[in-house]
Amino acid sequence: MSAGNGHGAKLSRAQEAAICGLMTQPTVLRAAQSIGLGVSTLRRWTRQPEFAAAYERARANILQTVSTELENGALEAIVFLRSVVQNEEAALAYRVSAARTVLENHWRGHEALSLTERMRLIEEQLKLPHS
Repeated sequence: MSAGNGHGAKLSRAQEAAICGLMTQPTVLRAAQSIGLGVSTLRRWTRQPEFAAAYERARANILQTVSTELENGALEAIVFLRSVVQNEEAALAYRVSAARTVLENHWRGHEALSLTERMRLIEEQLKLPHS
């Protein structure tokens, strides 16, 4: 696979490896070193539109995966916390702590949804022609 110049051009294997390096290493220097590439080459690639777009897609995919896993874990955590709240044999301090956690996170979620809705309404109003 060779890098092309056109829109949607395929990345070279080295560029694909570079994206993996960027995703797994804490710095550009370490990413370059991890795949045996010069840091100046990797920095140059990050400024190329096709490479930058592919890197952003990879980052977006990771963020989506993490978000989905957090959502799944949150549901499991809520079920667990509710079972602690309802467990009459659990120490009162644990039950109170679990209840507080459920309520605090419910409130944060409610605030986030409210802000999201408010932003959506503002965005809709900004799209309207001014009279």
